[in-house]
Amino acid sequence: MKKNKKILFICPYPIGVQAGQRFKYEQHFNYFIDKGYEINVQPFMDKSLWDILYKRGYTIKKIYGTIKGYLKRFLLISKINNYDLIYIFLWVTPFLDLFFEKIIIKKAKKTIFDLEDNVLIKSRNIINPITFYLKSVNKTKYLIKNSDVIISSSKELKLKCNQIAKKDKSFYISPGIDLKRYNRTINYNKSELVNIGWTGTFSSVKYLNEIEPALEYLSKNNIIKFIVISNQKYTNNNIDIVNIAWNKDTEIEDLLRIDIGVYPLIEEEWVMGKSGLKALQYMALGIPTVASKYGNIIDIIDHMNDGILIENKKDWIKYLQKLIQDIELRKKLGQNSRKKIIKNYTTEIIRDSYLKIFDS
Repeated sequence: MKKNKKILFICPYPIGVQAGQRFKYEQHFNYFIDKGYEINVQPFMDKSLWDILYKRGYTIKKIYGTIKGYLKRFLLISKINNYDLIYIFLWVTPFLDLFFEKIIIKKAKKTIFDLEDNVLIKSRNIINPITFYLKSVNKTKYLIKNSDVIISSSKELKLKCNQIAKKDKSFYISPGIDLKRYNRTINYNKSELVNIGWTGTFSSVKYLNEIEPALEYLSKNNIIKFIVISNQKYTNNNIDIVNIAWNKDTEIEDLLRIDIGVYPLIEEEWVMGKSGLKALQYMALGIPTVASKYGNIIDIIDHMNDGILIENKKDWIKYLQKLIQDIELRKKLGQNSRKKIIKNYTTEIIRDSYLKIFDS
């Protein structure tokens, strides 16, 4: 009888709470198991640390949770040899020395390093600012150079990884959409009030500055509400905002309240590593999507066919106003975007890309 391959997933966050983990490899676990793999997941954080991570304060609890994470990694070292494959998502440990990364690379039979966003550059964290000085991109570069295979969240990031590794060992794998969950589309009903919406985490809220002028302009005529689905509240006294705390159990229902989905970005290195996940979520539910024309999104949206690509701040007013007034255009873009997801981005299509890497 063929022995099952054992895979150890080393990741930052608990299962089911972080979008990158959920929409990349986590949602394929049952499929991997059905194909004969044994899965073990070892997050650095426990749920108690995750629950306070992006809240101000709680310094002692955050330090305690971080120490617990390092202790878990220390206990994990002796078990690395028990696995056929080590799959690292983003990082092994968050701060300072390469101690754990070097040991794991040395002991592992095969290592896959999966990264998203452009973690080759440091980003500032306004909630936990001291972490900027404790983090080092050397960890990321070391794992890129020394892992056997790299999985990247964008085509641009794939190229950067190959340049650092000085060999072609990177693969671009898009997030996948589970149509069993994303099994409905919005209603394209005419209404005097249109819900423009956005979903994301605290680290992406800053990009909403790009569309503030447009939202403020549209709000003057009282024709929109702005729905924000996030773990961070967004405020602006000149915009009628509905903040909805992100919840996995109500995620689909909350997204279905949106008539027009927005995905603003700015032209910066960090953005070049973004996968375009927000757009994929909107598109899967038939929500007409308006996105900044930067990074991976250019390969996802076909302008005016299954979404709209924005090149400057004036475009936000122009195209949002057009969509608000033209319900048939919203319907066309939404229905075409749903078709694109079904054709190219479902979990059934994406998941075998992982198996090819596991078995290579």
